Amino acid sequence: TGPASFAHFDHFAGASLVVLQSAIPDDSYTVIHTALESEPRGYWLTWIFFLSLTCLCTFLVVGIFVAVVTDTYAREGRIIETENEEETSGSAHEDGLTPMERVLKAEKERVEKLKKAEEQKETDRLAREEKRKQEFLALPENNKTFV
Repeated sequence: TGPASFAHFDHFAGASLVVLQSAIPDDSYTVIHTALESEPRGYWLTWIFFLSLTCLCTFLVVGIFVAVVTDTYAREGRIIETENEEETSGSAHEDGLTPMERVLKAEKERVEKLKKAEEQKETDRLAREEKRKQEFLALPENNKTFV
């Protein structure tokens, strides 16, 4: 019973479970110990695998952390810029929005522009596809070959 009964590389599901167990710090030592017992000839290969897996998981978590912190600082920077613009202009905006609400409104507008650009790309792609189809249908029968 326990993780030793599930820790194996016989099939994809078992291997996925081993990777998950070794990525979670609570159970990684049991998985490594079981792997070292099961393949004594692959001692160094086992250590290389688990150390590289640990490094990969660490870099992924650090990358996520850096992305969240960077995004937070960028948002705070936009809020501060908005507040500074208000102070330098010397008058409050007539829209009655707080700086945070203005930043959120600008962010929504940016997302809407991106959505419209994506829709336009899709429309253009469909138009090109339809044009190619019409050109193909206009060819004589003996020139119609599929690649």
